[in-house]
Formats: sequence, C-alpha cells, structure tokens
Amino acid sequence: MVFRRCLSALLFFFLIEISFFASLTSAETAYTYYLKALLYDNQQRFNDAIKEYRKILKHNPEIIEVRLRLSEDYTRIGQHHKAVAELNRVISLAPFSIEAYLELGSVYIRQKDYPQAIKQYNRALEINPQESIALAGLADLYLLQNDLAEATEVYLKIIGLKPDFSLAHFNLGVIYSRLEEFEKALLSFKKTIELDPDYIEAYLNLGVIYEIRADWQNAIARYEQALRIDPLNIKIYRHLAQIYYQQKMVEEAVRQYNLLISLSPKQIAPYLELTYIYLAERKPEQAIEVLKKAENLKVKLDKVYLLFGLVYELMGQEQNAVTWLKKALDISQNNDYLYFRLGALYDRMGKKSEAGNQFKKAIELNPRNAEAYNYLGYMYAEAGINLDEAVELIKKALEIDPDSGAYVDSLGWAYYKKGMFDQALVQLERAVSLLGSDPVVRDHLGDVYYQKGFNDQAEAQWEKSLELKPDQESVESKLKKLLSNTNDHRKNKQ
Repeated sequence: MVFRRCLSALLFFFLIEISFFASLTSAETAYTYYLKALLYDNQQRFNDAIKEYRKILKHNPEIIEVRLRLSEDYTRIGQHHKAVAELNRVISLAPFSIEAYLELGSVYIRQKDYPQAIKQYNRALEINPQESIALAGLADLYLLQNDLAEATEVYLKIIGLKPDFSLAHFNLGVIYSRLEEFEKALLSFKKTIELDPDYIEAYLNLGVIYEIRADWQNAIARYEQALRIDPLNIKIYRHLAQIYYQQKMVEEAVRQYNLLISLSPKQIAPYLELTYIYLAERKPEQAIEVLKKAENLKVKLDKVYLLFGLVYELMGQEQNAVTWLKKALDISQNNDYLYFRLGALYDRMGKKSEAGNQFKKAIELNPRNAEAYNYLGYMYAEAGINLDEAVELIKKALEIDPDSGAYVDSLGWAYYKKGMFDQALVQLERAVSLLGSDPVVRDHLGDVYYQKGFNDQAEAQWEKSLELKPDQESVESKLKKLLSNTNDHRKNKQ
C-alpha cells in the first residue's frame, strides 16, 4: 500500500522557507521543483517527478516530505531498494515517523519480505499502539502466512478499536473457518452483514459453512441472498446446482447448470458437471448434447472425450466408446485412468488380452492404481488363469486400499478358484461384512459354503443374493440344485 500525503503546496512553500534560511528566490525555486514533481506524479511520469524531487534534496537533504514522496515514486517504478534507502533516511531524520514505517512495511510486502514488513508495522505500533493501518497490515500479513493465532489476536484488537470495521469481522470469520470453529465463523460473517448488508463474500462464506454442516436450507437461503446483490455471480449458481443435486432435486440442479452455462458459456466445468448428472441419471442423449457444446470450446478435450466414451458405453455402443477413449489418450498419453477405463471396456467386449494390456499400462504409469491391480487380478480369477499372479495383484490392491470390500471379495474369489477354500472363506466372510448389500459377494460366499459342505449357510447366502438382485439364472440354478439334493437326501433318510 502507498500512503498519500495531503501536504498543501502552500505549506510546503512555508517549510522550504524555514528550512533553507535562505533567500526567497531559493524557496521559490524549490517550490517550482515541487509543483513540477506533483504535476509529473499526476501524469504518472514518475521518473520525471523523481528528478524534480532530487533537485530539491540537493539543496536541502533533510526535507522529510520530499523523501517520502520520492520513496513512493521509487516503489511505483519497481526500484524497491531505493525506496527502502529513502525511507531509512527519513527514519534517521525522524525516528518517530509512523508514516515512514508504514511505507517501509508496504515496500517489503511488495518484495514478499514478510518478516521485515511485520517488523516495520510493529515499530509503528510501538509509537502508536492504536495505529489502525499498522494493525490492519499486520493482521493481513499474519493471515497471509497462515499464522492464524497471531492474526486472530490482531483482528480482535482492531475490532476493539473499531467495532464497525466490517472487513476485520469478515477476515476473522475466514480465520475461524480455517480453524473449523464454525460457530464463531458464523457469528463473524453475520456481524459483517449486519455492518455491511451488501458484503457478498460474507453471504458466500455463510453458505459454504452451512453446506459443510449439511444445512441445505440455510445454505440455499444465503446463496439466494447473495444473488440479490449480484445476479450474475457464477460461483453462486454452481454452489446451488451442486446442493440441489445432492438433495436429489435433479431438475432444479439441471436448471442451475443451464443458467450457469448461459452466463458463462466459455467455462468448461459446468458442461462437464452437467454431463456427469445426465450420466448418473442414465440420460445419455442429453449428455451427448451437452458434450457437443463442450467440444466446441476446445479446452480440456481429454476430459470431454473421456465423457463421450463413458456415455457411449452406457448406450451400449462399445466401439464408439473405444474410439472416444483412444482420442482422449492421444491428448493425455500418461493418464493411467484412461487406460484403466479402456481396459474395463475391452473386458466387457470379451477382448481379454487387450484388456490385460491396458491394465498393465495403467499400472506402469501409476503403481498406486489399486483399481487396475484388482481388475486385472479378478479378470484372471474369473477366467481361471494365472491364479498365482491374480492373488499377488489383488494383494497389491489391498496394500493400497486395505478396507475395500470389492478387493477383499476379489482375493477370496481368487483363493476359491485355486481351491484354497479355507482362505477363501476368511476373505469372503470379511467381504460380506464390508459389502453385505452386494449380490455378487453373497453369491461368492455361498459358493465357498457349498464347497465346504455348509449347505444351510450356502442356501442363506444365495437367497440373499437373489433378494438383492432377482433373476440371476446362475444363482437360481445353484439354489434349485441345492434344494433338490437336500430334499433327495431327506427322502433317502426316511
């Protein structure tokens, strides 16, 4: 920040007369230099202004006002070291010049030398503990450096001196939000609005806190209040769209995204987010329409092409999906997720070898891609091939994500395929504890129970699998066979 002085030309002329103890002619000459410098400053001809100020100082180097103005101009042209030198000279002449310390703090902030800036503001506060500019600068610096405790203390001092300072209340709310002290943050933002009803950022921050608390009604109310202040604020429409979708108010969410797109047609994010909604709602035709508009923006095309691939996969147009995923890979060749998606698509198409190659490429690019390890291992287990490798691959997935029910199920199934029924039982029982509502996991556990001769338990698992997902022919067939054998056994006993 640059602190402007209001010393009049007349007062300056008076000071020149006194300081020079010289003839009126000398004072008039200095006055002329000063007026010319002010004129150059107004015209933003700062180098010319500096020359005029230097002429004055050549005759009398102890005029503080001139050195302060000179430091401002050095700052304006980026010669910060010269500004610092001038301000230090002022301080040597006038050790209690608060303005010099404030200017020094401002220059050091421009140089990103925050410790020095803090030092200068503290020096100003030693002279006047209630100096509001120094307090504000100090608080902002602590906030900038994420020293939240110090920043809080200073902002509270500012509020004690100026209770109606809305910015201090707002920044205090920001600090409390970062500290997750949301009750205090709410009070600070509400106080900000009380002092300044048009403080839109306070409404937005209130909305975010209510979102974090899942208080959707209050969040929506705050965002709508913000919209009354700024009806074209795209951030607000995006927040509202996301809230409405979380609340399963799909039509309203779509309406908000369409408003957002109409207000900001060149931003890609709303198109992509709206496409995800249409995908989740299984509305591929609408998704394609949005993606065609997004493609015209010519930005983030790898994401656009990926979504084209996912939509065509949903539509059952697998070859189209492959084409679009390959287009995405042409742009983003090191994206392991794209290889993973392509591998999953090839697997559904029955192209197991191509699928395996894609999963291996994903793992090569990202050795932490747990999904790729698991999918490849499970694919081998399902096919009954490379079973030792399948177990090792799935174990690697579990090292990355130990509590994934899907991965635990895969390991149990690989053990089952290897005939290691005891080990399979341990894993699949754990998988059911993690994913009890998954019909496939229930089916797998039923198979293990059956192999172990625990027919009642097998029957219970297969029945549960059918309850979760009716019309599974393979499960129905196993259950029917089990019940038939059980009945035959009972009849033979009789």
